[in-house]
Amino acid sequence: MTTGDDNRQTLPSGGDALDVVMEQAQALMALKRWDRALLVLQEGLALRPNDAPLHVMTGLCHYHLSQYGPARRSAEEAIAQEPSFDQAYWLLASVALQQDRYREGLQAIETALELDSEYAPYLATRGALLLNMQRPREALKAAEAALAIDPYDETAVNVRTLALAEMGRHPEAEEQAQEALARDPNSAIAWYMRGLQLSRQGRLDEAKEALLASLRLDPENAEAQDLLLKVLGTKHPVFSLFWRWSFFLSRFPNGVRWGIILGLWALMQVMRGIGRANPAIMPLITPVFIAYALFCVYTWVAFPLFRLAIKWRWIR
Repeated sequence: MTTGDDNRQTLPSGGDALDVVMEQAQALMALKRWDRALLVLQEGLALRPNDAPLHVMTGLCHYHLSQYGPARRSAEEAIAQEPSFDQAYWLLASVALQQDRYREGLQAIETALELDSEYAPYLATRGALLLNMQRPREALKAAEAALAIDPYDETAVNVRTLALAEMGRHPEAEEQAQEALARDPNSAIAWYMRGLQLSRQGRLDEAKEALLASLRLDPENAEAQDLLLKVLGTKHPVFSLFWRWSFFLSRFPNGVRWGIILGLWALMQVMRGIGRANPAIMPLITPVFIAYALFCVYTWVAFPLFRLAIKWRWIR
């Protein structure tokens, strides 16, 4: 087993040392051995601390290890060394996406696109940020621009699928998810996206099978784990109503969801006004008010209780 010290000994002391570092790091990153690649890159930074590409590669390793603070610092250091290095802004945007700092991420990816407007991953990342900012139409446009450049960009495919679903265009979203699976049936992300799409259509048994397939390919996929627990929760006697209501709302665009919620509240106000104007029918309306109030309280407390049930292994 090779250690960091072993790597240190393999580097020549002459001018070819940085080339060796880059080759070793790229090989390890291709194998997704991010921790090992990080050790090699740290050797390279000791040789050349002002090298922007080395900082970006180091940041990418931190990113894939979910070490977003160090990844962000690496991106910022790369920008400080080379302000026109587009990949550094992309890394900064990707970290911001993971940290829910969407406006900051959008600003960074716009800078990357100013430097290189024809790189599909930049457009796909822009789409992902816009999607999380509840701007599905713009996200769809960005994803389709990315796919026009690279039809196989996985992030762009996922953004397009989710944007279509957010806009209520479920047949197109399902077609996109199925195309991704037909292209790569061993893609854990494609199976996860299929499960997500099926869950939003209320096809929960099929969603469960898709998510299990995703987890067989990538047992560490936290998003698939989380969604599978939600799908399983729909069969739980206590939490089923909450998750079925959540999946029902997720079928609609964001504006329609708020319309449904506010519409129910407005209906209660109308019924209350009718009851006050006609006291004779108030006993008939009161149970509806009570049921609505209990449902509101239930939706507020169900998710924290669900997470607690997961922690205590009441749901498996």
